[in-house]
Amino acid sequence: MQSLRPFRLLLLALFALPAFAQDLAKGKDINGTCAACHGQYGAGGKKGEYPRIGGQRAAYIEDQLRSFRARKRVNIPMYPYTQERELPDEDIKDVSAYLASIELPTKWPEFKDSDDALTRLTAMEKVMIVPRVEGNIDNGGAIYQKQCASCHGKTGKGRASSR
Repeated sequence: MQSLRPFRLLLLALFALPAFAQDLAKGKDINGTCAACHGQYGAGGKKGEYPRIGGQRAAYIEDQLRSFRARKRVNIPMYPYTQERELPDEDIKDVSAYLASIELPTKWPEFKDSDDALTRLTAMEKVMIVPRVEGNIDNGGAIYQKQCASCHGKTGKGRASSR
């Protein structure tokens, strides 16, 4: 009888998991507001003015939204979306889970001759377009290490232990 106890606990855990799942449909609906700046797929602004949020870890997105809401992270454009709407924790979890579920390619898609214009446009919208501008690499590196590395890591790959 004791040998069945771990099996029962495992079954209970498996059946309880859906109760903790986030509502991706609701998250997609909430993302409609985010899409005005970050794009439908969270790929960011075309000129780099808004960050890529699609495919980020859900925990990271949740943390950032809560920081905007609490005004711990200063970002004036984000205030209306997190303050006026009073973004509740459940909405933050739903939109974060939805954004984390998006897989954005980083390479140009390959098309078949039979692909129509809408198929091609949709595939292209999912690719992050980073404009290239002239700049000073040494100066940019120094600024990055001083202002960005504490969150994004010394090499820009983040600090998360899951990476």
